[in-house]
Amino acid sequence: MMAFLAAVAGMLFGACSPAPAQTASATATTLMVQSGSGVVTTASSGTVITLVAQLQAGLASVTRGQVKFCDVSVSYCADIHLLGVAQLTSAGTATLKFRPGLGTHSYKAVFAGTKTDAGSSSAAVSAINFRPLSET
Repeated sequence: MMAFLAAVAGMLFGACSPAPAQTASATATTLMVQSGSGVVTTASSGTVITLVAQLQAGLASVTRGQVKFCDVSVSYCADIHLLGVAQLTSAGTATLKFRPGLGTHSYKAVFAGTKTDAGSSSAAVSAINFRPLSET
């Protein structure tokens, strides 16, 4: 009799078990350094560069969430090593424009993840040497 009442209650009020857990899709983050119209490895002092992160989950672009752009010299992307944060676009990219200081720099992009897409980090981009402007 109890089993019958439990079955009727389940039909009337819905199942009492929780919804199955959702697994986040694996993502891949790539990072490019651009200046003007192309990818660069060096630039003159005072040049604006653009860090461009591309997020993919399989063959699909990830379009929700934020990307942190970081200095690679530390393990965690926080405090003074956090260069900026950008929202992903409908194309699955996030960008940050800035003028880096003189010297050699390496950068990475970090995607924290969402409920449906797992977090990921890019590989460090090649060291970028921003040389001073030549004197005339």
